[in-house]
Amino acid sequence: MTLQEFAERVQGASRELRGALLQELVNTALRAETEAKLRVTAGGVTRLNVRTGRLRASIAGGVHQDGDAIVVEVSAGGRSPNSKQLSPNTTRTPGEVRYAAIHEYGGTIRPSRRQFLTIPVHESLRTGAGVARFASARDVPGLQYAETSGGQRLLIHEDSGEVFYLLRRSMTLPARPYLRPAIRTAGIRMNSDVLRALRKSLVFGRPSVRSSG
Repeated sequence: MTLQEFAERVQGASRELRGALLQELVNTALRAETEAKLRVTAGGVTRLNVRTGRLRASIAGGVHQDGDAIVVEVSAGGRSPNSKQLSPNTTRTPGEVRYAAIHEYGGTIRPSRRQFLTIPVHESLRTGAGVARFASARDVPGLQYAETSGGQRLLIHEDSGEVFYLLRRSMTLPARPYLRPAIRTAGIRMNSDVLRALRKSLVFGRPSVRSSG
C-alpha cells in the first residue's frame, strides 16, 4: 500500500466513522425516547394516571448540531427549540404540556383558571388499563357539588351520591421521574455501542508502505 492509498483509506474510514457514530447517537436518543414513553404508559413504573396521552406523545428524542458539536437530546413537554435536526424526532404534539416537569421533579400545583383542582377518585372514571374516560370533570354527566361536615369539597353523582372527584385548592405531587432514568439507561448502553463502532471503523489492517517511485 502506498502512502497515497493509505491516506485515501484513512479519509474513507473517517467518513465511515462519522456516519457510524452519528447512527449510534440517533439510536441512543430513540432508545431513551422509547423507555421514557414506557415509563409514563398506564401501568408503567411511574404509576402515572393517563388521561389524554399528551405527555407520552410529547416525549421525543433526536440529534442536532450545535456549532461543531453534535448533541443528543431527549425532551418532554413540547417542541425542541433546536432547528438544525440531523435526525427527525419521531413524535411531536403541538403546544406545551405544562405538567411534564411537575411529574419529573415533583412539586405543588394550583389551579390556574378555576377555583379548585379536580382529583378523580371513582373507579368508573378510568378504563381497565388506567386511562381516563373523560378529559375533565365537566364532561361527566350528573355531577353536583357537595361538602362534608369536615369541610372537604366534593363532586358527587346526583343519583347515587357516590364521590367522583375531590376538590382541592392545591396538591403536592411526588417526583416520579420518567425522563432522567431513561436517559441514564440509554447513555450506559451508548458507551459500549460507540466503542464497538470505533473498533469496527478503525480496522484497516496493517499497511505496508512502499515508495511509488
